[in-house]
Amino acid sequence: MQGCYVPKNILPPSVPLASLSVDVCTNECLLSPSNSFAAIGTNCTCLPSLDGFNLANIAECNQKCTTDGEFCGNALNTRLSVYQLLAVSIPSGITLQTTPTSTTRPSTDDNSILGTGTNVNQRRIALYISIAVVSLLLIALVIYCIRRKQKEASIPTLPRLHSSSKTRMILPNLPETSDMVYSVQTPYTPRRSDEIPLNANDVVKVGDYHPNGWGYATNVTTGTQGLIPLVTLAQNDRNGVVTIPSRD
Repeated sequence: MQGCYVPKNILPPSVPLASLSVDVCTNECLLSPSNSFAAIGTNCTCLPSLDGFNLANIAECNQKCTTDGEFCGNALNTRLSVYQLLAVSIPSGITLQTTPTSTTRPSTDDNSILGTGTNVNQRRIALYISIAVVSLLLIALVIYCIRRKQKEASIPTLPRLHSSSKTRMILPNLPETSDMVYSVQTPYTPRRSDEIPLNANDVVKVGDYHPNGWGYATNVTTGTQGLIPLVTLAQNDRNGVVTIPSRD
């Protein structure tokens, strides 16, 4: 997996698939040579580049695909699992030799010579085809090994977020999880001595939280502990305006 990404604006058109998996989506995107990445959430989205995306914490892409068990974004469809496409190409430098044609009618002696040359060319064509097939098989084996290593390397080092259909919501866009680990969406500068600063993409673990929208948390990235506004952990609106609740 290339990583876990969040779109900056509106997603490009996606391809709805009946059975969503990494292999099905990447094969769909390989149909167009301009595509370089496959982004998977609730649907399959083919991308020529990642210019319209920001890298998120890989622990936020915790949703499993419906068939192969790989990661397909998150439950709220605000994060996408991005996979780089690896296209198989035919080895260069292989040319097929065809039987030459003649505009003049050969004599009886020439026919025997032409038949011998045709057999030689056919054997050469068969040899070239065999080489091409073996080369393709070797390339496919290399790609399989690379993808397997990428899958092994994509195991997150931070606790993964767990979601279910009965998830309790702390805020409208912030679900309560079993490990209460989140990534900061909006930076925050403390206003009181018992509050801690937050930078974008910091990883925090929430301990206790209050209905007024504040909670006690540990900033895993910086190692600090204190009160934070929980709205900084929720997915923001497109206008980027975040209202910090009062503690009074």
